[in-house]
Amino acid sequence: MSNNRPETVSIGNIIEFKGRIIINEVGFFMGGQKDTGSYHLAPVQCLTLSKEVRFVRDVINLLYEFARLKVAQNNLEEAVELLVLVIEHPTSNQTRWLEGRIRDSAKGLLDETEAKLIPEVYKAALERGHELDLDGVVAKLVAPNL
Repeated sequence: MSNNRPETVSIGNIIEFKGRIIINEVGFFMGGQKDTGSYHLAPVQCLTLSKEVRFVRDVINLLYEFARLKVAQNNLEEAVELLVLVIEHPTSNQTRWLEGRIRDSAKGLLDETEAKLIPEVYKAALERGHELDLDGVVAKLVAPNL
């Protein structure tokens, strides 16, 4: 006799699952855009939500996406600073949906960005990145959009 009942899922798991889909879809959306001037608002909303519900992995993933945005806007020093924060955070060792570890993606983007900067400028951005605080960075990204 087979049991065809669906698996029991808690409300917390449903919220987490739906939240991750929304956040991953925003990341996918960002990656395919050419106009980098205005599409930062959706990720800011996801960043706010992720922070409020304590999805630290998604906060780190969104910071990686913001670094990608900074690179696309040719704001390379800020990208380096964000990437250092992402790489150093223990949660960046977790995987992203269909894309591997956050840390690996961030290291790859950091390597690409290093090649575009003067060594002294790159080193200074690295040092500033080591000084960043996760909560402070999130607050700075969210504050102008409230």
